[in-house]
Amino acid sequence: MEKTAIKNIWKFDGWANLFSGLGTRADKAKSTRAVPTGFLTDEEKEIIYADDGLGARVIDLLPDDMMKQGWRYKFETEKEGLENFSAVYNQVFNEIRGVHKINQALKWARLYGGCIILLGVIDGEPLDKPLNLNKIKAFENLKIIPRNNVMYGTMEWQMNPGLPRYGQVEYYPVAFYTGRTYETVRVHYSRVIELHGIEIPSSNASIIPMEYRYWGLSVFQRIQDRLKDLAGAFGSLSNLLNELTIGKYKYNGLADIMSSEGGEKLVQDRLQIMDLMKSVFHSVLMDKDEDFIRDTVSFAGVSDVLYQFMMMTSAATGYPMTKLFGISPGGLNSTGEADTYQYYDMVRAKQETELLPIIGKIVHIISQWQRIPEPKIVFNPLEQMTEKEQAELEEKKANTEYRKMETYQGYIDMGIMSPEIVEELEFGRSLKELQKKAAEPELPQVEE
Repeated sequence: MEKTAIKNIWKFDGWANLFSGLGTRADKAKSTRAVPTGFLTDEEKEIIYADDGLGARVIDLLPDDMMKQGWRYKFETEKEGLENFSAVYNQVFNEIRGVHKINQALKWARLYGGCIILLGVIDGEPLDKPLNLNKIKAFENLKIIPRNNVMYGTMEWQMNPGLPRYGQVEYYPVAFYTGRTYETVRVHYSRVIELHGIEIPSSNASIIPMEYRYWGLSVFQRIQDRLKDLAGAFGSLSNLLNELTIGKYKYNGLADIMSSEGGEKLVQDRLQIMDLMKSVFHSVLMDKDEDFIRDTVSFAGVSDVLYQFMMMTSAATGYPMTKLFGISPGGLNSTGEADTYQYYDMVRAKQETELLPIIGKIVHIISQWQRIPEPKIVFNPLEQMTEKEQAELEEKKANTEYRKMETYQGYIDMGIMSPEIVEELEFGRSLKELQKKAAEPELPQVEE
């Protein structure tokens, strides 16, 4: 049997036109490729956040929307009195300023590309010892540490494959700013909540530094070019406004006068006389061979160009135009509701993936400390109804109940159902228990 040799043959498919250069080396589009633009330093990130209002809004808007409607505590068995446990959780969160601190941590993670929350739990043990949930004496605070204050190069990793946290950080070297100096403290992982930036794949071929591969990237890293383009566009417009009207003066024999001795002084004096006459007499006196023309810069189409820059910035950040710039959507039938719903879907997803683990760990610590049931965290709806919408909803509910009552009454009149069946269907045992409880006589108080 003859052996067939199989060769690897490269095939290059695509369109090419030798006359126009399409698909050949002369095609300009073929020269477009992705190149690294460089990583922003922490100083540059802080400058953008401090000086650029749009940059600060990009960082702050999502965490603020994730936190603004809050959450509630749902227990497995909704019994009477469990609202007291919710009050305990709320009180502890208020004492440690939990809502503010978590919001700040989310912002710092987006700004720096990561941070940690140091749990200020007093259990009688130093920071380099595991947190002992059975010896908690107080829950004092939450301290937010930016990524650049956690010394990545001296992190201690669990390298034993037989232990649970294999390949993960065991101890964090954290730099605290005390007075005028930094003090590095070794912190056990159980006292820390990690927050990461934009997570990126890690590979040996990656040129991204290991520190960024672990923590993640700043939000500014992906949108830096869009922010520069938008700032450049508005900066160019500002320069054009300064040159909105340009006067052109035709001077007879200007080149000969400028080349002669004292010619520059003559031209300057002539222009000053013209400006003075325009200010005093609102007219210009010229020689018959001279001419003065005033050109005005046209801004037709500038707003459309700026809108495109803003739209590209909005797309890069993931925020709709209505949220990022406060601009109403264009189009005759555009209301912006679709963009808002999509944005709220993103906020809900971020709540579940980023916010819920933070709140869950803090709630678990409070539960073990106070010896109370640990609830499930339920985020409140992002959409809040207006008073008019609430009133319309209540009216619809009332009309529904009224129609239901009329239907049941018709069944009772026709003998299809009895009042007892209706009561069981609508209220179950709850109404009977309330009636029984109301019918029971109150026992007199016996003084001891």
